Amino acid sequence: MAVNLVQRAYGAVHAGQPEQSFDIALIVDDLELFNAHQPDRVVQVMRAAALAFLNRFQTPKMRARVATVLREQVSFHLAAPMVESWFFGDPDSLKRAGVPHGVTVCFGATDDPERFVTNDPDFLTAAQADCPALMAMPTSRQKKLRPKWLGALPRERHPKGYLQWLCRAPTLECCTTYSETHGGVDALKSLSWGALLSRPNQLGMLRSLIEDLTDALGAPPSAPLAPGAVFPLTSRHALPPSPTLRNL
Repeated sequence: MAVNLVQRAYGAVHAGQPEQSFDIALIVDDLELFNAHQPDRVVQVMRAAALAFLNRFQTPKMRARVATVLREQVSFHLAAPMVESWFFGDPDSLKRAGVPHGVTVCFGATDDPERFVTNDPDFLTAAQADCPALMAMPTSRQKKLRPKWLGALPRERHPKGYLQWLCRAPTLECCTTYSETHGGVDALKSLSWGALLSRPNQLGMLRSLIEDLTDALGAPPSAPLAPGAVFPLTSRHALPPSPTLRNL
Protein backbone atom coordinates (compact mmCIF):
# COMPACT_ATOMS: atom_id res chain seq x y z
CA MET A 1 0.00 0.00 0.00
CA ALA A 2 2.81 2.43 0.88
CA VAL A 3 4.47 1.81 -2.49
CA ASN A 4 1.18 2.59 -4.21
CA LEU A 5 1.02 5.92 -2.39
CA VAL A 6 4.49 6.80 -3.65
CA GLN A 7 3.53 5.72 -7.16
CA ARG A 8 0.42 7.91 -7.15
CA ALA A 9 2.37 10.88 -5.82
CA TYR A 10 5.03 10.43 -8.49
CA GLY A 11 2.33 10.27 -11.13
CA ALA A 12 0.85 13.52 -9.84
CA VAL A 13 4.09 15.46 -10.31
CA HIS A 14 5.28 13.58 -13.39
CA ALA A 15 2.13 13.12 -15.46
CA GLY A 16 3.91 13.19 -18.82
CA GLN A 17 2.63 16.57 -19.95
CA PRO A 18 3.89 19.58 -17.94
CA GLU A 19 0.47 21.22 -17.93
CA GLN A 20 -1.01 18.09 -16.33
CA SER A 21 1.60 17.81 -13.56
CA PHE A 22 1.51 19.30 -10.09
CA ASP A 23 4.49 21.16 -8.66
CA ILE A 24 4.46 19.16 -5.43
CA ALA A 25 2.66 16.13 -4.01
CA LEU A 26 2.13 15.73 -0.27
CA ILE A 27 1.18 12.28 0.98
CA VAL A 28 -0.72 12.69 4.25
CA ASP A 29 -1.67 9.58 6.21
CA ASP A 30 -3.16 8.91 9.63
CA LEU A 31 -0.61 7.80 12.21
CA GLU A 32 -3.39 5.81 13.97
CA LEU A 33 -3.50 5.01 17.66
CA PHE A 34 -1.83 1.62 17.26
CA ASN A 35 1.22 3.41 15.84
CA ALA A 36 1.23 6.32 18.29
CA HIS A 37 4.29 4.89 20.05
CA GLN A 38 6.27 4.29 16.85
CA PRO A 39 6.05 7.15 14.34
CA ASP A 40 9.68 6.39 13.51
CA ARG A 41 8.61 2.96 12.28
CA VAL A 42 5.95 4.50 10.03
CA VAL A 43 8.54 6.87 8.56
CA GLN A 44 10.90 3.92 7.94
CA VAL A 45 8.14 2.07 6.11
CA MET A 46 7.55 5.05 3.83
CA ARG A 47 11.27 5.47 3.12
CA ALA A 48 11.45 1.77 2.24
CA ALA A 49 8.41 2.18 -0.01
CA ALA A 50 10.13 5.00 -1.91
CA LEU A 51 13.19 2.80 -2.43
CA ALA A 52 11.01 -0.12 -3.55
CA PHE A 53 9.30 2.15 -6.07
CA LEU A 54 12.69 3.25 -7.42
CA ASN A 55 13.72 -0.37 -7.89
CA ARG A 56 10.86 -0.85 -10.35
CA PHE A 57 12.88 1.13 -12.89
CA GLN A 58 15.41 -0.99 -14.70
CA THR A 59 18.22 1.37 -15.67
CA PRO A 60 20.42 3.41 -13.30
CA LYS A 61 19.75 6.51 -15.40
CA MET A 62 15.98 6.16 -15.03
CA ARG A 63 16.24 5.40 -11.31
CA ALA A 64 18.39 8.49 -10.80
CA ARG A 65 15.88 10.63 -12.69
CA VAL A 66 12.93 9.33 -10.66
CA ALA A 67 14.90 9.66 -7.41
CA THR A 68 15.45 13.35 -8.15
CA VAL A 69 11.74 13.90 -8.71
CA LEU A 70 10.88 12.18 -5.42
CA ARG A 71 13.50 14.14 -3.45
CA GLU A 72 12.42 17.47 -4.89
CA GLN A 73 8.66 17.15 -5.32
CA VAL A 74 7.16 14.44 -3.08
CA SER A 75 6.71 14.58 0.71
CA PHE A 76 5.16 12.37 3.36
CA HIS A 77 3.41 13.75 6.43
CA LEU A 78 1.41 12.36 9.34
CA ALA A 79 -1.89 13.37 10.89
CA ALA A 80 -1.76 12.33 14.53
CA PRO A 81 -3.50 10.28 15.52
CA MET A 82 -5.83 10.88 12.55
CA VAL A 83 -7.21 13.73 10.45
CA GLU A 84 -10.27 14.10 12.69
CA SER A 85 -8.01 15.40 15.45
CA TRP A 86 -7.55 18.62 13.44
CA PHE A 87 -11.29 19.32 13.65
CA PHE A 88 -11.04 19.65 17.42
CA GLY A 89 -8.69 22.60 16.93
CA ASP A 90 -11.37 24.42 14.94
CA PRO A 91 -14.81 24.32 16.62
CA ASP A 92 -16.55 25.48 13.44
CA SER A 93 -15.26 22.46 11.54
CA LEU A 94 -16.90 20.19 14.12
CA LYS A 95 -20.24 21.74 13.19
CA ARG A 96 -19.54 21.14 9.51
CA ALA A 97 -18.64 17.55 10.35
CA GLY A 98 -22.15 17.17 11.74
CA VAL A 99 -21.95 17.84 15.48
CA PRO A 100 -25.41 19.21 16.41
CA HIS A 101 -25.80 22.72 17.76
CA GLY A 102 -25.69 22.85 21.55
CA VAL A 103 -23.73 19.62 22.04
CA THR A 104 -20.91 20.10 24.56
CA VAL A 105 -17.46 19.16 23.30
CA CYS A 106 -14.93 18.32 26.02
CA PHE A 107 -11.71 19.49 24.40
CA GLY A 108 -10.03 22.77 25.26
CA ALA A 109 -7.90 25.40 23.55
CA THR A 110 -4.84 24.33 25.54
CA ASP A 111 -5.23 20.67 24.52
CA ASP A 112 -2.99 19.52 21.67
CA PRO A 113 -5.12 17.80 19.01
CA GLU A 114 -2.16 15.59 18.08
CA ARG A 115 -2.13 14.30 21.67
CA PHE A 116 -5.89 13.97 21.73
CA VAL A 117 -7.53 13.12 25.05
CA THR A 118 -11.09 13.85 26.11
CA ASN A 119 -12.46 13.49 29.63
CA ASP A 120 -16.11 13.67 28.58
CA PRO A 121 -17.76 11.54 31.31
CA ASP A 122 -20.80 10.60 29.24
CA PHE A 123 -18.62 9.47 26.36
CA LEU A 124 -16.29 7.47 28.58
CA THR A 125 -19.14 5.55 30.20
CA ALA A 126 -21.27 4.99 27.07
CA ALA A 127 -21.98 1.39 26.09
CA GLN A 128 -23.30 -0.56 23.14
CA ALA A 129 -26.70 -0.58 24.83
CA ASP A 130 -26.89 3.09 23.83
CA CYS A 131 -27.13 1.91 20.21
CA PRO A 132 -30.39 -0.11 20.08
CA ALA A 133 -30.56 -0.23 16.28
CA LEU A 134 -27.03 -1.64 16.17
CA MET A 135 -27.82 -4.22 18.84
CA ALA A 136 -30.82 -5.41 16.84
CA MET A 137 -28.54 -6.40 13.97
CA PRO A 138 -27.00 -9.89 13.58
CA THR A 139 -23.68 -10.23 15.39
CA SER A 140 -21.76 -10.46 12.12
CA ARG A 141 -23.23 -7.15 10.96
CA GLN A 142 -22.63 -5.48 14.33
CA LYS A 143 -18.88 -5.93 13.98
CA LYS A 144 -18.89 -4.16 10.61
CA LEU A 145 -21.18 -1.31 11.65
CA ARG A 146 -19.89 -0.74 15.20
CA PRO A 147 -18.61 2.85 15.70
CA LYS A 148 -14.98 3.38 16.67
CA TRP A 149 -15.83 4.38 20.23
CA LEU A 150 -17.06 0.84 20.85
CA GLY A 151 -13.80 -0.69 19.61
CA ALA A 152 -10.81 -2.03 21.53
CA LEU A 153 -8.63 1.08 21.27
CA PRO A 154 -8.67 3.60 24.16
CA ARG A 155 -11.72 5.70 23.38
CA GLU A 156 -10.54 8.76 25.31
CA ARG A 157 -7.69 9.07 22.78
CA HIS A 158 -9.77 8.38 19.68
CA PRO A 159 -10.87 11.63 17.97
CA LYS A 160 -12.83 9.83 15.26
CA GLY A 161 -14.61 7.75 17.89
CA TYR A 162 -15.46 10.85 19.92
CA LEU A 163 -16.69 12.65 16.81
CA GLN A 164 -18.88 9.67 15.95
CA TRP A 165 -20.28 9.77 19.48
CA LEU A 166 -20.92 13.53 19.34
CA CYS A 167 -22.93 12.79 16.18
CA ARG A 168 -24.58 9.72 17.72
CA ALA A 169 -27.87 8.50 16.31
CA PRO A 170 -29.25 5.52 18.29
CA THR A 171 -31.88 4.80 15.65
CA LEU A 172 -29.27 4.25 12.93
CA GLU A 173 -27.61 0.87 12.58
CA CYS A 174 -24.15 2.49 12.66
CA CYS A 175 -25.22 4.62 15.66
CA THR A 176 -23.82 7.86 14.19
CA THR A 177 -24.50 10.40 11.48
CA TYR A 178 -20.79 11.15 11.04
CA SER A 179 -19.33 10.02 7.73
CA GLU A 180 -15.73 10.52 6.63
CA THR A 181 -16.80 10.88 3.01
CA HIS A 182 -19.47 13.51 3.72
CA GLY A 183 -19.16 15.39 7.01
CA GLY A 184 -15.45 14.66 7.20
CA VAL A 185 -14.83 15.99 3.71
CA ASP A 186 -16.95 19.10 4.37
CA ALA A 187 -15.04 19.81 7.59
CA LEU A 188 -11.65 19.32 5.97
CA LYS A 189 -12.43 21.44 2.91
CA SER A 190 -13.37 24.44 5.04
CA LEU A 191 -10.98 23.84 7.93
CA SER A 192 -9.69 27.08 9.46
CA TRP A 193 -5.94 26.63 9.21
CA GLY A 194 -5.59 29.95 11.00
CA ALA A 195 -7.37 28.52 14.03
CA LEU A 196 -5.03 25.54 14.09
CA LEU A 197 -1.83 27.47 13.47
CA SER A 198 -2.66 29.96 16.22
CA ARG A 199 -2.39 27.26 18.91
CA PRO A 200 1.07 27.71 20.52
CA ASN A 201 3.32 24.72 21.15
CA GLN A 202 0.88 22.28 19.57
CA LEU A 203 0.47 20.29 16.34
CA GLY A 204 4.14 19.57 15.64
CA MET A 205 3.37 17.19 12.77
CA LEU A 206 1.06 19.68 11.12
CA ARG A 207 3.75 22.34 11.58
CA SER A 208 6.16 20.12 9.66
CA LEU A 209 3.64 19.92 6.84
CA ILE A 210 3.16 23.69 6.78
CA GLU A 211 6.94 24.21 6.91
CA ASP A 212 7.38 21.90 3.93
CA LEU A 213 4.59 23.54 1.94
CA THR A 214 5.95 27.00 2.71
CA ASP A 215 9.37 25.95 1.46
CA ALA A 216 7.94 24.42 -1.71
CA LEU A 217 5.80 27.42 -2.59
CA GLY A 218 8.34 30.02 -1.54
CA ALA A 219 5.64 31.92 0.31
CA PRO A 220 4.79 32.38 4.00
CA PRO A 221 1.69 30.75 5.54
CA SER A 222 -1.57 32.58 4.88
CA ALA A 223 -2.17 32.81 8.64
CA PRO A 224 0.22 33.75 11.48
CA LEU A 225 2.02 30.74 12.94
CA ALA A 226 2.14 30.65 16.75
CA PRO A 227 5.42 29.64 18.42
CA GLY A 228 6.10 25.93 18.54
CA ALA A 229 8.41 23.14 17.38
CA VAL A 230 7.99 21.05 14.26
CA PHE A 231 8.01 17.24 14.37
CA PRO A 232 11.62 16.35 13.49
CA LEU A 233 10.97 13.01 11.77
CA THR A 234 8.96 14.70 9.02
CA SER A 235 10.67 18.08 9.02
CA ARG A 236 12.03 19.37 5.74
CA HIS A 237 14.97 20.81 7.67
CA ALA A 238 15.96 17.66 9.58
CA LEU A 239 16.74 15.35 6.68
CA PRO A 240 18.53 11.99 7.05
CA PRO A 241 21.90 11.55 5.29
CA SER A 242 20.33 9.99 2.16
CA PRO A 243 16.80 11.35 1.78
CA THR A 244 14.32 9.51 -0.42
CA LEU A 245 11.58 12.18 -0.35
CA ARG A 246 11.58 15.93 0.22
CA ASN A 247 11.38 15.45 3.98
CA LEU A 248 12.39 11.82 4.64
